[in-house]
Amino acid sequence: MRRTLYVLGGLALASLFAAGVTPKAALVPTAEAAGGFTIQDAWPGVTFQTPVDVAAPADGSDRLFVVERAGRILVGKKFRGGAAVPPPSVFLDIRSLQMQGEALDQGHGGLVAVAFPPNFAQTQTFAVFYGTGAGTDTDPYRAVVASYRTSAGNPNVADPASGRVLLEVRKRAPIHFGGGLTFDKKGMLCIGIGDSGTKNDPDKLGQDTRVLEAKILRIDIGATSPGLPYGIPQDNPWATGAGGVRPEIWAYGVRNPYRMSCDRETGDLWIGDPGQQLREDVSMVPRAGNLGWPLMEADKPLVAGDASSCVPPVFAYGRDMGRCVIGGVVYRGQRCPDLVGKYLFGDNMAPQASDADKSGRLWAIPVKGGRSTGAPEAVVDVEDVVSIDQDADGEVYFSQLSTGRVTTLVPAR
Repeated sequence: MRRTLYVLGGLALASLFAAGVTPKAALVPTAEAAGGFTIQDAWPGVTFQTPVDVAAPADGSDRLFVVERAGRILVGKKFRGGAAVPPPSVFLDIRSLQMQGEALDQGHGGLVAVAFPPNFAQTQTFAVFYGTGAGTDTDPYRAVVASYRTSAGNPNVADPASGRVLLEVRKRAPIHFGGGLTFDKKGMLCIGIGDSGTKNDPDKLGQDTRVLEAKILRIDIGATSPGLPYGIPQDNPWATGAGGVRPEIWAYGVRNPYRMSCDRETGDLWIGDPGQQLREDVSMVPRAGNLGWPLMEADKPLVAGDASSCVPPVFAYGRDMGRCVIGGVVYRGQRCPDLVGKYLFGDNMAPQASDADKSGRLWAIPVKGGRSTGAPEAVVDVEDVVSIDQDADGEVYFSQLSTGRVTTLVPAR
């Protein structure tokens, strides 16, 4: 294995690239049960090549989909104990569309997310997010959102030819593509796009509503609007584009919203937004909300400007807790009843008393009405976690980049 740097939010996360999907001897869970919980492999004996996302459609199929950063999505039946299930198989392979070589290894690009709409069982259409480009005039860096369909007659294989680019946002460097991707309860696709990656966002992209960078976007992939391959939802705050505001914008003032989720009970939209040097933040994203960047870094003033309209984060923390927030989900599963109604989030560079050479921790914050109602509690240590996701039952899964593991949260026994 070769050592490389995986960068999120301007901070380098040293990671070991894992081998391809390979059955191995059953792995023993390695996480400490910090709060009565531990992790175990989602598919015992299976590892992945740089897993970065897990998703599951609400179609009754009991399947999980795993995204590999180089450009593959794999699909497998959910493991429910007992006899082993077959290793996951390739659902979609779009490696030819991804960034190559050093740009992929050192940046934020590649395939980073997949999302399934509430009506996936009927439409068989889903969305992906990837960062690509070579940084040239003919092939600029860009964040891409595209839709695909499953192939006729086989729901476990997508049709690569069905790919349709919905949105492209040019980027100045192969960093801060964003990557947050989720459908809300109305079936609209919500997208997180990062800023330029430059210190303090000198062009104030976060506050410039004429551009799509440093924004949370919301579009309808099942419709079209004049001149666009997608529809503008009529309940978007600037749906008419009045005053030059881009109609796709749902909220603004974010830095690099790499992970985003929709609370399946309340419909609230949540992100984790990596900080620059001082603070990390967890936010509930309100309609038309200004989350502050670059006027604010989480809850701290950063540059001159009127921050009176900024929406404060639900929770912010400093370097005593970590240096790279990983947004998660409000837990609505049944396996861990003590966590129901709590927002679970992680940090890839969290201090650990048990092993100074490892990093990665999961926390839980009780939330209600888009606000925290208590202090965060440590749940479990998760090495090199880069994504916190949920299946159709609301159970939680972790993508662990350096080890190639996809793990799930369970009560400690």
